Amino acid sequence: MPGPSLVGRDHELSVLTDLIGRVHERGGATVVLGEPGIGKSSLLRAAAEYGRQESLQVLVTTGVEAEAQLPFAGLHQLLWPVLGAAGQLPAAQQSALSSAFGTGDGQQPEPFMIALATLNLLADLAAQRPVVLIVDDVQWLDRPSQDVLTFIARRVNADPIILIGSIRTGHDVALAEAGLPELDIRGLDDQSARAVLAAHGGDLSQANQERVLHEALGNPLALVELPKALRGSQDLGLEMLPLTARLERAFAARVADLQPLARDAVLIAAVDYADEVPEILAGASVLAGQQVSVGSLEEAASALGVSLATAKRHWAYARAWLLEALNSDAA
Repeated sequence: MPGPSLVGRDHELSVLTDLIGRVHERGGATVVLGEPGIGKSSLLRAAAEYGRQESLQVLVTTGVEAEAQLPFAGLHQLLWPVLGAAGQLPAAQQSALSSAFGTGDGQQPEPFMIALATLNLLADLAAQRPVVLIVDDVQWLDRPSQDVLTFIARRVNADPIILIGSIRTGHDVALAEAGLPELDIRGLDDQSARAVLAAHGGDLSQANQERVLHEALGNPLALVELPKALRGSQDLGLEMLPLTARLERAFAARVADLQPLARDAVLIAAVDYADEVPEILAGASVLAGQQVSVGSLEEAASALGVSLATAKRHWAYARAWLLEALNSDAA
């Protein structure tokens, strides 16, 4: 049976499928890093599909920012399909999991006991059939779940267990500091970007296709969403391509993680049509009430995945989020 396929991601898929394919010999863990919209989730879905094709037990969880303050919410989602097997654990470990998930009457156990119970539960399952753990958007998981996953990732080599977790670039996450192999996902090359655009924007004029390629910079989400936005625009002569809500959220997510001075700099850059760095910095300094250096603009450009020299056309992508944030602060 052929494995999964993603345009322009043969190497990345090969790394993940090779890791899963060796699970009968030894376990392992890896971290998938990349900016929003770069294709991390698609790669993890493909890895999960491959695991199922190989008749492995595939357990999946996805971090959701709204649940980040709920202890063990991510771990509960991951283990829910196999919690019935926890009955084979020692009593203390059974109690630890049930207390963590709110189904027991005992006091909250030590984090180590919860992590140990999770590892032993997975090891028991893997003794029957290898296990693949797929964890998307680790940065949005609650911290206790992150800690358990980091504990597991450092100990799976002895069991037929694979853990693959994706993390958005720029987030301080324990799993990213665990010394695990990393797979850094970059923008698609020109040939692959054109193939994605042909599938999602082949009806656009040649000129508009080139505009999309120029703006997307190899970001798969942008290559899919910008053609939709262009079709819905009444003014195709706009200097800046319009965004769909989905793409706007992806760009906004990058800006949300910036330091306040960098956000101020991006806000000024977004509304300053002169695109002159000294003017942008002067305006940002007035807005912030303190001196803003070019380093703040460089931080913002890096968060957007571009160099400062090519960032000018990207500042406006952050405008909607910044204005909404300022309005929220004012309220």
